[in-house]
Amino acid sequence: MKKSVFVLLVAFFVSVNGFSQSKNINMRAKSVNGKQVAIPAAGKKTDAIVSQTTMLVDGKIYPFLAFSFVSCVGDSLTGKVSVTVEATAKNDSVVIAFGKSCGENLCLRAVDRKGNLFEGAFVQNYDQEKALPVGEAVRYVFEFENIPVGLDMFHFVKAEYEISNGETVVTSQDCNPIGVKYAKIEWKKL
Repeated sequence: MKKSVFVLLVAFFVSVNGFSQSKNINMRAKSVNGKQVAIPAAGKKTDAIVSQTTMLVDGKIYPFLAFSFVSCVGDSLTGKVSVTVEATAKNDSVVIAFGKSCGENLCLRAVDRKGNLFEGAFVQNYDQEKALPVGEAVRYVFEFENIPVGLDMFHFVKAEYEISNGETVVTSQDCNPIGVKYAKIEWKKL
């Protein structure tokens, strides 16, 4: 009787411990140069099929700026992937500058499901010193090169920024960076 209770307790401990470990997400990724880099928590790892691309924005910037995900398109001839988001100002003095206030972090990065890290660049399609038009969406493009053609999604894309509304300056050092979770890559011959 004592042996069977002991075996049951060990089996329970192993199953609970194994279950909790399988739910944890890898919080570190390897960059191209082999360095380990911390990434923000992007949720829990599951075996379910991911179907929803989600835009992650810190609540501190909601009073004066809204973001939405537009697309994630890869060029199958070059391996370049462009992630496009839209920013909409809620008042007439909002200025956003991507790539500022990165500190020691990479300004723009993407991580795939295996933890591979890709560094990106910001495409300057709008003057980052100019206030955004109120209520009109302005598109920003984040580009990643040398992406393996056929990669189905970026598990997480993170963009560092500095946002000002004329009185308050908010940086990604003060709060969470802007992120896109589960950005499915649509490959095309561009």
